[in-house]
Amino acid sequence: MQRDSEWNLLRRQTHDFMGVPLAPKLLPPEQLTRSSSLDIGDDACINDAIIEECEVIRQDAQDVRINGLLSQRCKIQSCQMPRLSISNSRLNLCDLSNSIWEKAVIHRFEVMDSKLAGFIVMEGYLQNVLFRDCSCRMAQFRFSKFKNVKFDNCDFSDADFQGSDLSGVVFANCNLSRAEFSGTKLISTDFRGSIIDDLRVGISELRGSIMDVHQFISLSRLFGIIVK
Repeated sequence: MQRDSEWNLLRRQTHDFMGVPLAPKLLPPEQLTRSSSLDIGDDACINDAIIEECEVIRQDAQDVRINGLLSQRCKIQSCQMPRLSISNSRLNLCDLSNSIWEKAVIHRFEVMDSKLAGFIVMEGYLQNVLFRDCSCRMAQFRFSKFKNVKFDNCDFSDADFQGSDLSGVVFANCNLSRAEFSGTKLISTDFRGSIIDDLRVGISELRGSIMDVHQFISLSRLFGIIVK
C-alpha cells in the first residue's frame, strides 16, 4: 500500500516538459554530510549526503530510501536493492555495473559519465530522470514505466527494454544497436540522432515514435520495405 502511494504521488507531480527532466533538488555541497563509505542495509535511509570514492560490492538490501544524495567516483557493483526509492540525487563518475534495482521508484535522478554495464531495473518507475554520457551495454529496463526521461549520448547496445512504457522518452545521440524493444510503448519516443542498427522491434511498437529519415530508411530495410 505504501509503495502504491509513492507511485501515485509521483504521477500527481508530473510536469509536461517533454524531454526536459526536472533536475534534482540538492542542497549546496557545503550543507551535505560528507562520507567516504555507503552503509546500506534493509530499510536504510540516506538523506542529504555527499559520498565520494566509496566501494560497495555484492551487498544486498531491500526497501532502501535515498533522498538528496550526491555520489562521485563510487563503485556500487553487483548489489541487489529491491524496492529501492531514490530521489533528488546525482551520480557522477560512478560504476553501477551488474547491480539490480527491482521495482525501484526513481524520481529527479541524474547519472553522469558512469558505467552501468549489465545494470538491471525490473518493473521500475522512473520519472524526471537523466542519463548522460553513460555506458549501459546489456542493461535491462524490462517492464518499467518511464515518465519525462532523457538518455543523452549513452551506449545501450544489446540493452533490453522489453515490455516497458517509453512514451515521450528521448534517446539523444545514443547507441541502440541490437537493443530489445519488443512489446514496448513508443508513443512520442524520440530516437533522432541515435544509432538503431538491428533494433529488435516490430512495426506495431514503432507506431507514433519519432525518428529522422536516415533511421526510417535503416528500419525499412529491416522490415523488408524498399524505399525509392
